[in-house]
Amino acid sequence: MVNYNTQKKCSAGYLCTGGSDSAYPIEYTNRSNNNRKCPTGYYCTQGATSPSTCATGTYQNSYAQSACKLCPPGYACTTTGLTNPNANCAAGYLCYEGATTTTPTDGTKGELCPVGSFCATGSSKDLKFEDGKKTTTTGQSTCSNCIAGKYCINSIEYNCPTRRYCVAGSVRGELCEPGTYNEGSTGLTAANSCTTCPERVYCIDGTKNSGYCESGHICTGGSGTPLPTNTYVSATSTNYICPLGRYCLKAGASGTNGPTDCSTSKYTYSAGSDALDDCLPCTAGYYCPTSSYVPFVCPAGKYCVKGVTSATDCPINTVRTSTGAQYERACVQCPAGYFCDVIALGSLTGKQCSVGKFCPIGTSAEIN
Repeated sequence: MVNYNTQKKCSAGYLCTGGSDSAYPIEYTNRSNNNRKCPTGYYCTQGATSPSTCATGTYQNSYAQSACKLCPPGYACTTTGLTNPNANCAAGYLCYEGATTTTPTDGTKGELCPVGSFCATGSSKDLKFEDGKKTTTTGQSTCSNCIAGKYCINSIEYNCPTRRYCVAGSVRGELCEPGTYNEGSTGLTAANSCTTCPERVYCIDGTKNSGYCESGHICTGGSGTPLPTNTYVSATSTNYICPLGRYCLKAGASGTNGPTDCSTSKYTYSAGSDALDDCLPCTAGYYCPTSSYVPFVCPAGKYCVKGVTSATDCPINTVRTSTGAQYERACVQCPAGYFCDVIALGSLTGKQCSVGKFCPIGTSAEIN
């Protein structure tokens, strides 16, 4: 038992308003209903007879405490007597320990979010902008894209360099697409801002100095490779492999930038031929007219020796019913029972010997 004649101060964290038989009153006594633990939202010093309210910037969520807790980082305790922090730090601000407002600016209990960073609601530490983002002011709560024509690193903005274009949010910008270049301008904002590669050369990595296109290929402008493979159709075809029947020299800085015809009765048999030596005589069984770059199969009733520009007629008394004859001997004698009365005969239809007539082998007319 406590000796009531011996007075002692009530312990810190407790209230003794009179008649307490303990320095640590835990529950109401028979002498007073105010001898108790210090309530939440308050603190009680040693010997206190009444609780002290927690100040702004502090709170207390436990009983029997002799001091209040500082408001934790990222929060604000904006009124007195709080049992828990009553607000999150405002977006665009940083709240440090003991913040009394959601928008602190004193630099001790908080501040505006610094340039180059963003601060979401409830922040105690700023977050740096990722590359491609930027800000030039304090108090930012979200990221903004670097503007088109610029790129951003560590929230610092730079002009988009040559050879590249920069869309909004660029980190380093993109190289101009193959077949285009940018050698003199900064600040390009889109791929179509790059310049089309000129004829004779190809463009990669944003420069037109990549080199001349290779022999056997023609670069008419806008090529992203020295070996374009489009099919040649007409004089308006673009960036193509040298077509059959012709050859294509390396254009270089000057000279013909297009296919060169082979000489009469010669032809190239593969696409991409790059020298005069690739022009070979027209194959036997075909003829190569000067008006065409494609060899024609020798028709029925004719024969084509190697290197000719036109087919030769099979002579009278002979017939050739299939195509591709390579020599005159492929024109065979008119068979018995038929007559072959014209040159270049390619079919025996209508040439059967009449009833009562005689048609020996190799005849050109019916015999009575």
